[in-house]
Amino acid sequence: MSTGFLVNDTCVFEVDVTECELVLTRFGSSSRFKTEYFSSLSTSSSSSMERFESCEFEAGDYKWKLALYTNGNEKEGNQSSNGMSLSLYLALADPDKFYSAMKVHVKFTLRLIDQVNTKHKEKTSQRTFSLKEKDWGFSKFLLLIGLYTASDCLVNDTCIFEVDITECELVNDQDS
Repeated sequence: MSTGFLVNDTCVFEVDVTECELVLTRFGSSSRFKTEYFSSLSTSSSSSMERFESCEFEAGDYKWKLALYTNGNEKEGNQSSNGMSLSLYLALADPDKFYSAMKVHVKFTLRLIDQVNTKHKEKTSQRTFSLKEKDWGFSKFLLLIGLYTASDCLVNDTCIFEVDITECELVNDQDS
């Protein structure tokens, strides 16, 4: 019985590609940011709301950095956290390389390392980064009173911050 699909022992297949999506994923990318003389960072500027940044690191073919406000981030509009909280963010290191509609969805964990007991302080999130959303994190990552009084995260005036990026993918505008 012949169905017409096989002619002279040959079969031809055709594929129509209607959508092609570039997905860049790299699991397990992490970076650490060690801040020595932590107590002097919190009093180094007149407003004490200065932003400190880590060196750049790569994850998912994009460059990133950690951004730290040792006395809170007043730009978040949380006046109650100013001077009372440590703010920690994941930020694009080179947002100018993004075209206007480009968006990257990232799943990540921001962490303050407990240098004695491994009882790290951490928060996990996911966010879509773009030209308009260049950084994201937590304005109240940790109360400073907890850091200075009952924490093994501050040892010899040194803190170690870490980010783990578990997923990083380019998304279409219609996906978001």
